[in-house]
Amino acid sequence: MITLYEFPSCLPNQIPVSLFTTLVRCALTYRQLPFHTDFVRIQHLEALVQRIGVKPTATHPDDSLKYTVPIIADKLNSDDSTPPTVISDLVVILVYLENTYHYSVSNHCPAPLQLTYL
Repeated sequence: MITLYEFPSCLPNQIPVSLFTTLVRCALTYRQLPFHTDFVRIQHLEALVQRIGVKPTATHPDDSLKYTVPIIADKLNSDDSTPPTVISDLVVILVYLENTYHYSVSNHCPAPLQLTYL
């Protein structure tokens, strides 16, 4: 199971509003990978990343570490004796998903139209 960590919103049922986490959710759904979402409040983010071992996404001007969501913890690609793969940053997550769970659209979509330009 893959865990997607993101910030909750103030909307009913904590409907996520972040475009970045929505893109990760779409990539997981597109590949039909089982996942669940854990909401983490911004004030608890630093404790979470230290607990699960996420690398910082950047540094602040004062050289303190910067952590952002989305974050995924992938246990699908590991067994019980190894820790999950933990990744943050949208682009890094999308590249990881493509490289690890490549999904060919050729099996699910018709062939593209062949266009002739006059």
